[in-house]
Amino acid sequence: MNCFMETVLSFTAVPGEYFCALDASGRRYDTDQRPELSKGTVEFVAPTEYMVRPPMPPSYFFLIDVSVSAVRSGLLEVWFICV
Repeated sequence: MNCFMETVLSFTAVPGEYFCALDASGRRYDTDQRPELSKGTVEFVAPTEYMVRPPMPPSYFFLIDVSVSAVRSGLLEVWFICV
């Protein structure tokens, strides 16, 4: 099945098992079970005309959740232990 992506103005092939019914508010039922729908990443690749020099080797950037719920649940502590 093909899906039209408005952001890139093109059609993209989408596997049938990826589709899911929507609830009354128009939200997918499986949003919480699919990390790509609730926790995402974005990668921007700059075209050569924006580059002053060749690309540097990759570096690491960590985004740490320091919210009250992350502290209370112990997520923040576990993150620091693991890293």
